[in-house]
Amino acid sequence: MRQNDHETIMQYYARLRPEAAKCEFRNAELEIMRHLQESVRNRMLAKKSVRDRYSLEKFLEEAQADEEANANELEMTAKDVGKQDSDANVHRLNVRKNSNSKANRSRRKVDGKAQEESKGEKKRWQAHLWEMWAKRRAKEMPGFWENVRQMP
Repeated sequence: MRQNDHETIMQYYARLRPEAAKCEFRNAELEIMRHLQESVRNRMLAKKSVRDRYSLEKFLEEAQADEEANANELEMTAKDVGKQDSDANVHRLNVRKNSNSKANRSRRKVDGKAQEESKGEKKRWQAHLWEMWAKRRAKEMPGFWENVRQMP
């Protein structure tokens, strides 16, 4: 038997217990525990239970706590996604309102702080970077500019 995708470990245990009773094990609790460790989807819990030698009761407690934590995390994530969607819509509206006033400006980060620069500053900066690249290229490949000038 394997744990189904939609099934919690407690539900799986409830389904497994009657099946184990049919098998006439000497120690049914130990055999159920071994089977749970081998077949549950939560591999981290299974490994931890083997390493720390959990009893069946401790294993089920940990599984229930872990599943509750995961359910709470999913619920909070769903709420956050809904909030982010509404925040994104507000941001889009604000960008549309202010798009004309900042048409000639771009932003770049300097020392972790955003700074605005005009179009002229941006062009000067791009020209400076181009010049530095060209100087380095000229040192690396002396005939580079002659070949570029000869291109049709």
